[in-house]
Amino acid sequence: MSGKKRNLFCIVLLLVLICTGCAKKTEISKSEAFSEATKRISSEQINVNFAWKEDYLNDLDTFFPALSIHSEWGTEMIPGVTIEPVGGTLGLLFEVEGNQWTVSDLYHPSHNKIVEPTTYLEKGNEELSSIYTNAKWEFQPLLDDYNLWLDEYYSDNNLNISQVKSIELFEVIDKTTGSKFTVSLDYIYAFLYNNPNHYEFQP
Repeated sequence: MSGKKRNLFCIVLLLVLICTGCAKKTEISKSEAFSEATKRISSEQINVNFAWKEDYLNDLDTFFPALSIHSEWGTEMIPGVTIEPVGGTLGLLFEVEGNQWTVSDLYHPSHNKIVEPTTYLEKGNEELSSIYTNAKWEFQPLLDDYNLWLDEYYSDNNLNISQVKSIELFEVIDKTTGSKFTVSLDYIYAFLYNNPNHYEFQP
């Protein structure tokens, strides 16, 4: 190969490598992704924060985490939980308030959901009704790190829900009776501003 051809080949190869590097997304470090996150883990409050691995959160997006409660009485979904990013932060806030415990949007506190065993009450379960009426709740954390990657729990259609591995977040314990309820994050679906078709997903 002549010198000119060799130089031309090297230039073309360099351009290919540069273009490949530009097209590849760079994974964001966890410390950078959660640098503005509000962190707290206690027996009365747990903050769960979320971020994308290779992108920043858009404040115009809306996320719908599918949360479930598991106990000796069965499994109950927590309906109607919605969270939205604020300034690049996104999260769930779990709090104990007297004989109730709540889940809400960590960065939109007005998005509040009081957790009650509505399905069980409809079935006339007096034992469970009594627990929730007289409870003295506390949280027992099950994770060391509550900064979670959205990519690992996000589902954009019905087909890949089975591919998402749920995670147990914490236990809710009634100090009066010792009754335990385990709260899990099953998956997250969303309305993404840059991809409105994702809103067609039905859980």
